[in-house]
Amino acid sequence: MQNDLDMNKMLQKKILEYISKGRHLFERNEIDRAFKMFDKALQLDSNYAETYLVKGEAYIQMFEMEKAEECIKNYLKISSDTCRGYLNMIEIYDISGKYEKALEFCDKVLETRKIDSYIYYRKACILTELSRLLDAVDCLNKCIELKPDFYEAYCEKGEILTTLCRHEEALNVYSKAIEVDNKKSEAYTSKAIIYMDLKDYEKALPLAKKAYNLNPSDEWARCYYIIIKDMLKKSKNISNNNGLVIPFKL
Repeated sequence: MQNDLDMNKMLQKKILEYISKGRHLFERNEIDRAFKMFDKALQLDSNYAETYLVKGEAYIQMFEMEKAEECIKNYLKISSDTCRGYLNMIEIYDISGKYEKALEFCDKVLETRKIDSYIYYRKACILTELSRLLDAVDCLNKCIELKPDFYEAYCEKGEILTTLCRHEEALNVYSKAIEVDNKKSEAYTSKAIIYMDLKDYEKALPLAKKAYNLNPSDEWARCYYIIIKDMLKKSKNISNNNGLVIPFKL
């Protein structure tokens, strides 16, 4: 009995060594050698769940989703920690564009993690891809209820409300995002774009300028700042020319 326990400990130690070596090799971009380590671990024990998980996550990083899916499914068959596997399946199906399947795994995670704001956020993003915008807003409301300082959730909600032409609501949501974090540029840019679409360039310009000053390397922020500044200038020129009579020859 003791000999069997010692053998199992030695076997597990060797498997973990192969997994660890594989991870380090993968991080150094030595892909072939990394997968050889993972395969050696599986040769020692084809029912060791952690090996399938690590191998599957490596495939996800390589965007080889079919191989990743196969590994994570094997992991789920033999692991008691299903939640981590479900999270990986969400990632696989989201990247693959299989949004209905991704949604199924979001719901599986939420069965046991009902107060996980991040999963509600992921679910909302997937619902948006499926054009289920009102359902996405509901998910984001739940997400924000659970985590009132979730900046990205406010920005995502603002974007959906803008798509639905609910501009005033969207502006309020972006204002809340700015309250949460006034050092990030996304909400300023998005708010500026709404005012630009509404042709209120006076309100749009300070927001666009703020976004650009916060993040000068952001090409979108720079682009919108230049566009809005130019549009405001043109609108003022048009206003100044109103009522003028331009002489011309008959």
